[in-house]
Amino acid sequence: MAAVGAALRVSPAPLGRRQLFPAAGASPRWWRWQQRRRRAGSALPPGLGLLGLVFSRFCCSALAGPVVDPHVTAVWGKKVALKCIIDINETITQVSWEKIYGKISETIAVHHPEYGISIQEKYQGRVSFKNYSLTDATIILKNVSFSDAGEYICKAVTFPLGNSQSSVTVTVLVEPVVSLTKGPNPLIDGANQTIAAICTAATGKPAAEIDWEGGLGEMESSSTLFPNETVTVISQYTIVPTRFARGRRITCIVRHPALEKEIRFSHVLDIQYAPEVSVTGYDGNWFIGRENVQLRCNADANPLPMEFTWTRLDGQWPEGLLSVNNTLQFSSPLTYNYTGTYICKVTNSLGQRSDQKTIYILDMPFKQTSSVAVAGAVIGAVLALFIITIFVTVLLTPRKKRPSYLDKVIDLPPTHKPSSHEERAFSLPQKETMIQKEHLGLQSQYGEKDTGDLQHMKSVNERQLICEAEELQEQQCLQHMYPVYQQTYYKNWSSRHPEDSGCGRVYINPREHYV
Repeated sequence: MAAVGAALRVSPAPLGRRQLFPAAGASPRWWRWQQRRRRAGSALPPGLGLLGLVFSRFCCSALAGPVVDPHVTAVWGKKVALKCIIDINETITQVSWEKIYGKISETIAVHHPEYGISIQEKYQGRVSFKNYSLTDATIILKNVSFSDAGEYICKAVTFPLGNSQSSVTVTVLVEPVVSLTKGPNPLIDGANQTIAAICTAATGKPAAEIDWEGGLGEMESSSTLFPNETVTVISQYTIVPTRFARGRRITCIVRHPALEKEIRFSHVLDIQYAPEVSVTGYDGNWFIGRENVQLRCNADANPLPMEFTWTRLDGQWPEGLLSVNNTLQFSSPLTYNYTGTYICKVTNSLGQRSDQKTIYILDMPFKQTSSVAVAGAVIGAVLALFIITIFVTVLLTPRKKRPSYLDKVIDLPPTHKPSSHEERAFSLPQKETMIQKEHLGLQSQYGEKDTGDLQHMKSVNERQLICEAEELQEQQCLQHMYPVYQQTYYKNWSSRHPEDSGCGRVYINPREHYV
């Protein structure tokens, strides 16, 4: 053990990467600090160095590493932050960043509480600590390039636990350069499949995704891979040109992980077509002596300019006609000489189209029906038809026949005391005779006719018998429920009419009603 201690005192530890790095940009104070550190290490008591080595090996294995983002995406040409938070209650003596190249590492930046911050020479101006704090070793890497991709290690040296570290993998992406151009050939109405626009996402890493909006054609995409792992994507949008697609908008949409949002470029279609021609201005009422009339040649074509030419199909060109661009003016009062067919021809770079109009000169102008009068006549006819329909419906609707006076009288509820079952047992002819006598005065009073119609009287008598039977049952119920009613009312009635007592009498009082 003494021999080991002596060996430790005689042979100082070799210089590590952290000790060699300050020579690239550290101050003389750094060298003095390193010398004091080596002298202090060589003056350790016998056996203490070996004990410290064993203790640090076991303790460091239990020390949690700094908090970092394991995977970071950086965009070429921009800056990126590499987070490193050291959440330890022990004393932090130094923090540093290193980059791994295979089996070796390269120190990038060091932060010491006494000697400050040191940045390696080739990273100066591009690397800086975000905060001047030992617990936050986050660094900012500016102007990211392809060489910055790889693995980085954040180290923290603490006392007495020793070293702890965590690794970060940086992936460098490249934003694509997006452009949109129109196709190499013009879009001509009636042509075959033609390239309308070309969308390019150049030198992106990884390859960009291109899509189209417009719903007019189809897309064809191709890609090219370069040695630096960037990819250029070219997408062509092809359509079958038609004049109706002129002015329609198609949009190229580019998506890429290095972009904060998708890129959209729009293109308006420019379809070329020969002229579409129509002649207007003739209303069919051109008569002798009419003035200030003209024909207009309407044309739609792409591209411009257009050339207008007026000709007459039959006969010679009459005097008084003046052609001004797309207008044919009749400067003189109309005569029969202007009767004929006039043709307008329009020409552009894609072809020539024409239209014609035949003019008839009348002796007298004809009266044109006003549109307001026509509308009024239609509305009046509809109203008349509606009224006639209602009138016919009312006439054809069947009416309910009003009941005769005799029906009303017989259907009224009686107030007389109906006869007993024995008193009603006389024959039907006797009742008919008595009913005829009883109602003879009523029929003469109200002007009833056909008193001799026995068939009608039979139906009346049958209804009378039915009513009397119902009234008999009703009166029996009243007698049973209200005996006073039987003793008073019908008794008084019998005293007033003694001559009507006896078998076979009939009580009919057509004038009495219930109140």
